Amino acid sequence: GVWRITGAYNALAVEFSDHVVLFEPGPQNDTRAAEVISTTRKVIPNKPIRFGVISHHHVDHTGGLRTVAAEGITIVTPQVNQAYLMEALTAPRTLLEPDALAKSKRKPVIEGFTGDRRVFQDSTRTLEIHVIKGLPHADGLVVAYLPKERILAYADMFNLPPADNPVPTPPVVGTMVFADNIERLKLNVDQIMSVHSL
Repeated sequence: GVWRITGAYNALAVEFSDHVVLFEPGPQNDTRAAEVISTTRKVIPNKPIRFGVISHHHVDHTGGLRTVAAEGITIVTPQVNQAYLMEALTAPRTLLEPDALAKSKRKPVIEGFTGDRRVFQDSTRTLEIHVIKGLPHADGLVVAYLPKERILAYADMFNLPPADNPVPTPPVVGTMVFADNIERLKLNVDQIMSVHSL
């Protein structure tokens, strides 16, 4: 019930009893977002994609959100990003022909959650979304954690060093923040999935 949708930017598709949640549904551009949605529907047929959780608001992680919104998928993000995303997705597009969102005539639905986490849960699965603390890269950056499967999905914090290279000294800030937050949140992780392909 959990799939890594591979590409230059990975997504995580999580199946629940009657719907699907995507982590990182609209990276890069509209073409990549359409690929993520199409692949998800192939591996999890007959269940709607209800929610798409973005890791953070940077354009390389949100460039395809207009396609996501055109599909009627609710975009989930910490409240700090909600107004920005709503403005970005509803502003007039004047340089290109109408895209999927313009053609759909749908208004984007953006759920800005308060607090440090948002939990998706039913009788089959739990998916926790946690706000990362102490990262200068982006306010409102989140990770996805599946406690039963012990899988953590993340973006822009940790890059595995090459096997023939020692760990940098001093350590990279993002790596320290990544480790500190896993400890702070008491996450029991067996596998990690980077949004950026390794």
